[in-house]
This record gives sequence, structure tokens and C-alpha cells, in this order.
Amino acid sequence: MSDVPLKVSVVISTKNEEKVLENCLGSIRSQTYTNYELIVVDNYSSDKTKEIATRFTSQFYLKGPERAAQRNYGLLEKANGEFGMYIDADMIITSTLIEECVKTLMSSRSVALYIPEIVLGDSLFAQVRRFERSFYTGTVIDACRFFRMSAFRNVGGFDEKIFQSGSGEDWDLDKRFRALGKCEVLQARFPDFVVKEDDLFEFCKTRGVIHSPSFVGVYHDESEDTIGSYLRKKYYYSKGFEGYIKKWGVDDNDIKKQVGLLYRLLIVFLVSPVKKKLIIRPDLFALLLLLRFATGLFVFPHLVLKKFGNSFIK
Repeated sequence: MSDVPLKVSVVISTKNEEKVLENCLGSIRSQTYTNYELIVVDNYSSDKTKEIATRFTSQFYLKGPERAAQRNYGLLEKANGEFGMYIDADMIITSTLIEECVKTLMSSRSVALYIPEIVLGDSLFAQVRRFERSFYTGTVIDACRFFRMSAFRNVGGFDEKIFQSGSGEDWDLDKRFRALGKCEVLQARFPDFVVKEDDLFEFCKTRGVIHSPSFVGVYHDESEDTIGSYLRKKYYYSKGFEGYIKKWGVDDNDIKKQVGLLYRLLIVFLVSPVKKKLIIRPDLFALLLLLRFATGLFVFPHLVLKKFGNSFIK
């Protein structure tokens, strides 16, 4: 590391996030890497989001209509860092994450990083989601969250025109990052000193996960999600997918995988480094397949059946 560490701009997009935001912002405050700026861009919340956010940062802004515009405002209009990162308000990052990301990009030519993610929650539904997410790191189902700001500006940031509602903006950005240069999965090392994370350990334990100091990444708190709320959320996200597919074309290789039956139900799991888990937990795999059916055929029939037949959306 240089004597003067490079600045990292962390942007969080919010809308009525009072239940989860403090945990997110607290995890950023606990980072071992201290040269960062924290930018919260809120979509006109009606709860205590602003009150909570302004206890952690003076950089609190209002912007809509969706996350693409919010993140662009934070990263392109307000950020001053050499590196950028975007996370959701229901995410918690481990204490050495930013430090490890900076080290990795400083020692490589990569433009962006995929960050390992673990879903939190002790319900059966959360266990299935956690099992599912463990196969996606570094695949086209994933998306880079930490990057060089020069690369982000080079590709023009998020596509605000297409993603004025719904989701898919992260896949779209990821495609343009990969066209620009190498994107790699963060391979974190043990820190040079022991970091006490007792609070994180206890927090994760109440949500069905035993936190290990060897894990450097993101915890996604889905502990309050139910199948119903999950499907409603995915239905809303689907509103952005039609524009995304139209932009790149139905024959695009990434899109074929992201919404294709064969890849989403089989290939993505078989090519994963953790594919042995399929043998260890066939019960969770069976439930995972049922969840994909529900998501693809019940939540997105207007998109899935019209364009791809039996497809399974993110």
C-alpha cells in the first residue's frame, strides 16, 4: 500500500430502509481501510432513512426514479474516489473488505471485482436462497460491485434510460465492464492482524450463519423475506428486463444464460467450484429448482413466456 492510500467512494441507494440501513452503514464505519467517502442517495423516503443516514455521513442526497439514476448521481456527480463501490442498504460488509478490494486492484490490471456474498436468514426459504447464491459468484448471474472509477466513467455508468423502473442495471453494467477489461472474483487473504468482529458474529448467528474471520465479502440480510415478498420484489425487478434484452438482443450469450432454462437449472451449478454441495444437500437443490420455477413462470409470465418460453429470471 502507498503512504497516501487511494480514496474509495462507497454509494448506497436507499428508499424506506430504516429497518436495515444502520447495520449497513455501521459495517462501513468499521472498515480497516479508512480513506473512503460514504455517499447515500435516497429515493425520497417517507420513513427514518434520512435521520439514520445523516448520523453516519454528511453526503446525503435525494434522487430518483430508480437505482440506476441514484447510483450514477452518487458515483458520477458526487464521488471523488479513485475506486468506487455500490452496495444495497440491506447488505453488511466485513471489516477488511474495502482494504482487500483496494489491494487486489492495485496489484492487478483488472477493472472490477466480484465480491462473494452470503444470504442471511434462518428460515427454510432463506436457507434455499443462501444455497442458491453460493453458486453464482463470478458468473453472469453475478455483477461486479467494486471497480476503478476510471473504468466506470469510461463505460458511462449505469444506463438510466433503460432502467427507469425495475432492475437489470447491474447485469448491463457488468457486461460493459467485461468488454472493457478483466473482471475477477475477490480472493481475500487472512488479515495481517486479528480483527475482532464479535458483533458481526452474533448478528449473523441470529440469522442462521456462523461468521468466519476467513470470509471477506458481503452479507445480504434477507432474514425478513418470505416467498411472497420475494416474488413481489422479483416481479417489480422484471420491469427492467425487457429493455435490457432488447438492448443486447435475445441471441446475446449472456442473456441466453441469464434467462435460459438449461443454464439456470443445471449448467450454472455444474460449473461451480462448490458443485459438491449438490450431492451433500440434494434437498436444498430440489427446493431451489422449485423456487426458480415459481420465479420464472409465476412472477414473469409476461416476459418469460412471450420471449423465451420456460426461462428463469434473476
